[in-house]
Amino acid sequence: MSEIVEWKQTQLLEFTDVSQAVDTWATLEAIEQKSHWWKVEILKQVNKNRWMSKFLEGLKEKYDIELSKRYANELRALGIKLDEVGARAPTLVDRIQELPVTTALKVFRADNLENAVEVAENSSQKELETHLRTEKLNDSDFSPQLYNIWNFHFRDPRYGQEGYKWGLIAGQIVENLLYYYTEPGDTVLDPMAGGGTTLDVCKAFNRECIALDLTPIRDDIIQNDILQGLPDDIQDKEIQLVILEPPYFNMKIQDAYPTIQHFYNFSKTAIEHSTISLKIGGYVALIIMDQQHKGNTNFPLIGESYLLLKNAGLTYENLITLPLATSQYEAWAVSKHKEKKELMNINRQMWIFRKCV
Repeated sequence: MSEIVEWKQTQLLEFTDVSQAVDTWATLEAIEQKSHWWKVEILKQVNKNRWMSKFLEGLKEKYDIELSKRYANELRALGIKLDEVGARAPTLVDRIQELPVTTALKVFRADNLENAVEVAENSSQKELETHLRTEKLNDSDFSPQLYNIWNFHFRDPRYGQEGYKWGLIAGQIVENLLYYYTEPGDTVLDPMAGGGTTLDVCKAFNRECIALDLTPIRDDIIQNDILQGLPDDIQDKEIQLVILEPPYFNMKIQDAYPTIQHFYNFSKTAIEHSTISLKIGGYVALIIMDQQHKGNTNFPLIGESYLLLKNAGLTYENLITLPLATSQYEAWAVSKHKEKKELMNINRQMWIFRKCV
């Protein structure tokens, strides 16, 4: 932390006015290459003197530096937390200050701070995230969603194989589907199993799972093209729940559906073949989202999927919202949509239909 030491030696920690804090920030930002810990020190002083609003305005007006109030408060809070830790474990503070500030913000989310710091020191950012998520999880801590908006802030790392090209759905979605629409021992079919999330959740919740995929990436997933129907030995099974998440229209599998009509035809056939073995009273869960701003066209996949399920002879049961995280959009994309006055799409839905006859 040499730049912190040098800065402290200039005795600029005690600012006499807000303009001095603004000038110091701008000067250090111009020469700083790696660590951002000096920002924490400045913001502690700014907050102490109740200059935050004037400080942010000064950065913008004088140097055209944009600093969000939320991020400024996160850094300020980080400084306060460090002071609290320093009172009981000064050596731990030294270790934390050897980490990038963005990493330090993450480790303070942990229940066991020292363990998180050790992981951060010796592992990748991805491994740190997995550690933080796993720390919050316990096999016995399942709590069902009580409303029809299921908003999960992270994906449970216990479920699904990392590296699946189309991404993995949150295992918590499957947990809640099993809770509401199945009983222990029931059979669940996932004909587009992908990374195996459904398979892993079913094992944990004592359900039998039949996992199929056109191009399996795991040995416990059966190779099968749902467009050609189900394997013969599965057609005699009594399926309680079918989970469908077809790759959306913009996720073109080679030339499987080069037009939107090809996608609808694919979905129609997949629904029909997947529900052949669905028992009376069983359910179908179909996860889908509209596609927007594809050229000059928007595609209402959610509404069309309702019609496909209804036309397959199934009965509507529920519509559950599964919003995506806003973090899926990079900064440049946010700016682009804002400039064009276009709403960004995080509206993912899950239709629940039932087989009644």
